[in-house]
Amino acid sequence: MPSLRRAAEAATAEERVVILVGLANVTGKQDVMRNGTQAAQLQFWRLYHEILGHLPPEVLRRATMAFLRAPARQGGDKWFPDPGTLLEFARKDETYAADMKALRGLERLALAKPHDPGPLMTDEQWEEINAKRLGALLKRVDDAEKATAEEGRTSLSGDRWDEAGRKSLHDVERNRGMGWATF
Repeated sequence: MPSLRRAAEAATAEERVVILVGLANVTGKQDVMRNGTQAAQLQFWRLYHEILGHLPPEVLRRATMAFLRAPARQGGDKWFPDPGTLLEFARKDETYAADMKALRGLERLALAKPHDPGPLMTDEQWEEINAKRLGALLKRVDDAEKATAEEGRTSLSGDRWDEAGRKSLHDVERNRGMGWATF
């Protein structure tokens, strides 16, 4: 989780400017970037910082590279993109989306309260619970055999439920680390 958090940290204003000026040096520049007053340039960059300020530097860099790889629009030349275009490319970044999904899931797990398992049972208590469950199961089998016998069908042999069979069935379940379902 710490590495995902670091990867999701927003780029600083300086990092954004370096990435965006690098893109501007490759594409056609807006007139405000070439000839604008200082106030106009500050307004221009303020919008980029406001709209793209939450993006990590690597995501912004990948968005600029995706913009450069995309075919040129109608004019044939590539001009410096508006912040919404770069944001659109950033939202299509599958790595960023997967990282954010994983980070949100890990943060939810970190906040989740663990289930209180209750007090630990001794082996005797565990065997007593399983013996009761096995007894309930055997009663259900016996009841089913009686109902079948009353309907005129052949009942199941009771010999298979001897003491050795009960003990071996109990040991198998205990060795699996599983208890019987509640009946």
